[in-house]
Amino acid sequence: MDEVLNKYGISYQENFEFKEKIHGTREVNVNIEFKNWTKIKTTNSYKFDY
Repeated sequence: MDEVLNKYGISYQENFEFKEKIHGTREVNVNIEFKNWTKIKTTNSYKFDY
């Protein structure tokens, strides 16, 4: 993934936030911010429960 993004001049920064485990389930928030010269900034957010 890094090789392809680098080829197109796209960089990214990720942030993982692990919430407190409640009743055997842990919530994880994942934010990924992509930056390139055409769109300036794009942010994608994901939420996982496991």
